[in-house]
Amino acid sequence: DELQSSAVNLTGTDKISIFTGAQGLLSLSYANIIGNGNVNSTSGSFALFIPSNVNSIGMLARATSTATKHSAISAGKRVIAATVDFAAASNSVCGIAIDGGAFAYAGVSGTGAFANLPLTVGGGSAVGGATSFNGNQYAIILLSRLATTQEITDTETWVNGKTGAY
Repeated sequence: DELQSSAVNLTGTDKISIFTGAQGLLSLSYANIIGNGNVNSTSGSFALFIPSNVNSIGMLARATSTATKHSAISAGKRVIAATVDFAAASNSVCGIAIDGGAFAYAGVSGTGAFANLPLTVGGGSAVGGATSFNGNQYAIILLSRLATTQEITDTETWVNGKTGAY
């Protein structure tokens, strides 16, 4: 199943923070956890997803180019914190932290802001795939800015209370 909202206007920011608790079970193609548009072709779009290998998490974002960060994880319930900062230096654009761990960063810098697009939860369209997310989502929080260190810690703790990942 896929849930899609009406357009969410993120045009005033070049930064986002996403927090979720998820467990991917089986994916035959890229499966979106949350995103807004096809990151392969739509400027101002992002996608937090589980690739066909359910032992990793991916974060894609497109300003003027695509920034990518994959983070290897073991299967099971996970608390995921992800950030995108289009204004950051190269190799620091997309960040992912798993189960309260340290952030790992990657991606090329670009310019621009996020777009005014519908949010998609659980579908494959945000990463150009057609497979729905197969698993459980326990919480999704999206901020139109970078979360502070304390907010990251507090939110990961709250999401873990819903998820039971660690």
